[in-house]
Amino acid sequence: MKNKIIALAIEQLGNNYIKYCNDMGYSYRIEWCVCFISWLAKKLDITNIIPVDISCNSQIKKFKALGVWHTDSNIQSGDILYYDWDSSGDADHVGIVEKVNGMSLTVIEGNNGNFPNDRVRRREINSASSLIFGYARPEYPSVTFRKSSNNTINVFLPTLCKGDSGNSVKILQAFLIAYEYSTGTSGIDGEFGFDTESAVKQFQKNSGISADGIVGENTWSELLK
Repeated sequence: MKNKIIALAIEQLGNNYIKYCNDMGYSYRIEWCVCFISWLAKKLDITNIIPVDISCNSQIKKFKALGVWHTDSNIQSGDILYYDWDSSGDADHVGIVEKVNGMSLTVIEGNNGNFPNDRVRRREINSASSLIFGYARPEYPSVTFRKSSNNTINVFLPTLCKGDSGNSVKILQAFLIAYEYSTGTSGIDGEFGFDTESAVKQFQKNSGISADGIVGENTWSELLK
């Protein structure tokens, strides 16, 4: 799903505000960066993990309620990235991270540029920039199992990496331990720390997939075989 929302965002490059504002019930232009993110979520029917809104700070409150708000610099593709351009202490712009190359982020944003030339555009920004207010990491479903020729079961297993915590990490740790990979002395504690990352990398290496320590679709699929 993360790849789908990024692909959908890429398809929107160059568009103006009209369909994103209209989708939120406005026949005229409003500041529409959040409208763009909301439109992506509605289009893919994932408003349960990316709340619909028209305000950066209101949407952030909803992400906080979901437990997916972060203020560190461990930013990944698919994260919803917020800015504080005027250093006011509030978010005033948002985009979705397309890709990460070291500390360089490529972000796709609605309302990029001044009216009437505001469009969906890419921005390059350093992950350590003081302009970054924080980010949300939606719990994108990453694995789909086929039950039969006519039915599918969608299993909601988010992409995980070092620094994450919660029940999904506990599930990951349980699988790793079942495969006889140590997650440290704490065992199944729900904290994706150094030991869990090391176990993931070793599992990935032994499974013949990229040993990057990030648990995405390929890693979950191998764990659940």
